[in-house]
Amino acid sequence: VVQWALEKLELSKYADKPAGTYSGGNKRKLSTAIALIGYPSLIFLDEPTTGMDPKARRFLWNLILDVIKTGRSVVLTSHSMEECEALCTRLGIMVNGRFKCLGSIQHLKNRFGDGYMITVRTKSSSNLKEVVRFFNRNFPEAILKERHHTKVQYQLKSERISLAQVFSKMEQVVEVLGIEDYSVSQTTLDNVFVNFAKKQSDSLEQQETTNSGGGQYPLQRILNLLKSRSANTELNALISEAPEELESDDDEGLISFEEER
Repeated sequence: VVQWALEKLELSKYADKPAGTYSGGNKRKLSTAIALIGYPSLIFLDEPTTGMDPKARRFLWNLILDVIKTGRSVVLTSHSMEECEALCTRLGIMVNGRFKCLGSIQHLKNRFGDGYMITVRTKSSSNLKEVVRFFNRNFPEAILKERHHTKVQYQLKSERISLAQVFSKMEQVVEVLGIEDYSVSQTTLDNVFVNFAKKQSDSLEQQETTNSGGGQYPLQRILNLLKSRSANTELNALISEAPEELESDDDEGLISFEEER
């Protein structure tokens, strides 16, 4: 069994060396080999490719995919969205330790993605200027993400325009604007994760603002009450009616759903 695991993870030539002398990548391989011993039906891997070079990472990805093909389940954690796209059939995202969503990769892109990415490559830099003008006229809501000598990339919100309209407008000007080629793609998992992280950051900033200036709203309310009510009425109101902005809910912001069928 041990020999099988060593060969499977390409660790045979390091078999006689102490595990403490292994490189970071080989230590990860060794951990994976140990997890596979006994042919478990459920395998947990914590950041399995951290510290690996691209070749070793790809090797381990293929190994994990082979394990999945045998009918076993693999649950892994990763900071690499590329790794998640390569390996996962279902994905959950956590932000600041809180579980935010669960679903297939395509479902998450559809549900939480930020539209389309349009990449255009032109025959010359002068053509690129015309392409930029075209986007400013026809897609004024598009966000310029990159601009190079003969290449430009825009992000377009999907709720503003349909994919069919994008292709229709682009095809009309391919020859006129000297476009070498162009592509339209969905936003990546990285974009989805960044959107969640940004929402969390905005939520924390808003909470900090509320906390730092928390006395303003209750104080203003007290002053208003003093103007319009007697002392007893004011006191009863403050005891029985808490400000809505100060109420908290432990589940606030949690997005939990099953994949739409």
